Amino acid sequence: MTSTRQNVWGLGDNWAPPILWYARGVKAMKARPLNQPLAWRFFGAMHGIDQSLWRQLGYLSASDQIPAATVVATFWKQCQHGSWYFLPWHRGYLIAFEAAIRDAISQLARSSHRLGVAVLELLQPKPECAAAGLRLRELAGWN
Repeated sequence: MTSTRQNVWGLGDNWAPPILWYARGVKAMKARPLNQPLAWRFFGAMHGIDQSLWRQLGYLSASDQIPAATVVATFWKQCQHGSWYFLPWHRGYLIAFEAAIRDAISQLARSSHRLGVAVLELLQPKPECAAAGLRLRELAGWN
């Protein structure tokens, strides 16, 4: 699926539909366990993780399951700061992160019978979706 990033400053309302659904996608990713590759904290650990700092800040608890050592070695602490790989690495990271957010939003949309097709249309941003998004907010009682 091809998607086009929208300029959030041009969306108007602070909680325009794409921003609202992005926030919901983040919330869904944050609810996933650390050891799931599409979890918010897994993406954080990909970029870099200091387990003692994460514990101190409450991002990591004794009950969190750490992925297998092979997964940690392959995916965690992979950020390429200080090298010429910095820009290409972050480009790939953002592509993967955006796909994970879209996946979370898509799962939320599919799980809610009341939201249906209008939400799925928001996953492919188009100017004509703004009106559908406003209607969606009305139907869901978010106004």
